[in-house]
Amino acid sequence: MTKNRILLWDLETTNLNADFGYILVAGYKWLGEKKVYTPSIADFPGKNIVDDSKLVAHFAEVFEEATTHVTWYGSRFDLPMINSKLIQYGQSPLPVTPHIDGWRVAKYKLKLHSNRLASVQEFLGLPTAKTPVRGVEWLKAMAGDRKALKYIVDHCK
Repeated sequence: MTKNRILLWDLETTNLNADFGYILVAGYKWLGEKKVYTPSIADFPGKNIVDDSKLVAHFAEVFEEATTHVTWYGSRFDLPMINSKLIQYGQSPLPVTPHIDGWRVAKYKLKLHSNRLASVQEFLGLPTAKTPVRGVEWLKAMAGDRKALKYIVDHCK
């Protein structure tokens, strides 16, 4: 019998569309394990500064191990983004795997003023640990600044 491997994951990208952006960080964690992985584009140098093909391929290999995956707004952003990038690089999209999208759960099962992660965390009395998104840091990371990219990695984590 196969052991359940539940993958929690999130992408940080330079744009909301795959044809005008690339993936900076593909953060993930296996449910029940403490370690959070945050491989970035800098960990997989490509042909140029915007070549995220090796990062995309790495994440696809990780995803193959998952029996279920969990995201926040992943059905509307993260999943289409990674699949678009995989197709761009001549690879197959991620396999169809049971998916729990926390945003969809909040939207269709709760009645809150907002379905944003921070709003749901506040409603449930959970800490909101995500760093704020500072535009200048994002722009620097997009330009290849290593210190700014570390900020984005920490944000993803």
